[in-house]
Amino acid sequence: MPAKPHSELKAGFFVIVSFAVLLAVVLWLGAADIFKPVPHEAVFFVSESAGSVGLKVGSVVQVNDTACGKIVDIRFSPAEGRTLYFAEINRPDIEIHSDGKAMVPGGLVGDMPLVITSRGTPGKPPADENNPIEISGLLQRTMSNIEAMSEQIRDMVNVNQDNVNEIMDNFTQVSANLKSASKEIRRNPWRLLYKPKKGELHSQNIYDAARAFSEGAGELDQAVAKLGTLVKMHPEGLPADDPQMIRIRKRLDEVFNRFTEAEEALWKALGKNP
Repeated sequence: MPAKPHSELKAGFFVIVSFAVLLAVVLWLGAADIFKPVPHEAVFFVSESAGSVGLKVGSVVQVNDTACGKIVDIRFSPAEGRTLYFAEINRPDIEIHSDGKAMVPGGLVGDMPLVITSRGTPGKPPADENNPIEISGLLQRTMSNIEAMSEQIRDMVNVNQDNVNEIMDNFTQVSANLKSASKEIRRNPWRLLYKPKKGELHSQNIYDAARAFSEGAGELDQAVAKLGTLVKMHPEGLPADDPQMIRIRKRLDEVFNRFTEAEEALWKALGKNP
């Protein structure tokens, strides 16, 4: 019988210890919440005309490269024509005032941070819903991106200019040949099946020489036009060793030689009797 009170004593002691541990855990968690920094709110805005700035709920708010909070809500106000960005600042030592400054760096789209470039003046009202800070630098950022993109396009065009010119020249030449052949077939379809006589061969030779002369004249016009365009683009003049000038002069020499050969062939064909 004496063992029963002893067991009850042990059970009671276990319950008391368990309750004490549970109470200690609850008190510890509560104390952790009490001593945890209480976040405060800062509000920013952009005008409706600014368009998308790349911010979203969860976007980081930072000072320089130090994260100090995040965007927790975004609201558009039709009456005011602007969008408000509500940020939760988790650093009690960082107070954002209404005359502060903020911007969104980087590209036009994507997950961008909101960077605070000035916390404002102590003593000024806090940056709340009634006194939000305008997110600035959007137009300058857009123009910088456009300028950078334009520069990349210019570099790409400069790198591929030779290929583009060559492709266009080849396309023009092939097009001229196809047009000439098409006109000849439409005018004389019987030539596809008919074996010409000697006199007809003489006429055909004259025709071929004339066509080559005409195509050579067209190529010569293209080369001269390119040279003229280059001169207009550089009214101050170009040195003799300029790469573009050298390429165009080389092209002009090649085309002129072919034009001269076509001219000689035409006069030779005209000088023969059938």
